[in-house]
Amino acid sequence: MKRRSWRYVEDAASLEVLGKALERADRIALDTESDSMFSYFEKVCLVQIATPEHAFLVDPLKLDGRLAILGPALADPRKQKILHGADYDIVCLKRDFDVEFRNVFDTMVAAQYTGRERFGLADLVRESFGETLNKKHARTNWAH
Repeated sequence: MKRRSWRYVEDAASLEVLGKALERADRIALDTESDSMFSYFEKVCLVQIATPEHAFLVDPLKLDGRLAILGPALADPRKQKILHGADYDIVCLKRDFDVEFRNVFDTMVAAQYTGRERFGLADLVRESFGETLNKKHARTNWAH
């Protein structure tokens, strides 16, 4: 598995770097973390984005929800968006940031279509790449 360093996106300058990376990318992997277990009105608290060249941790709370820069790339049908269990991420991003998605590949749906009995992300990564994901923070209050 290709290792890359993460860039933290928390201000206008780093958001611009992210925007330029998304413009150049033909594939975008994306995952979100929300505070749904800790808040009645849940919100997206972290967006993890990777392109073939770069990886980003986006803090929408520090950016006061200014994530319109994601919109054009996520709606562009020429760019493939790769998500796992995409339905939840898409609903949350649409609700919180009014972004649209085109050309989505959902790895969970693909695993289900291939007949796999275990199709969680940790299972797929372990079986496909021999890597073990650290799920220690899966139930963290991401709003903190």
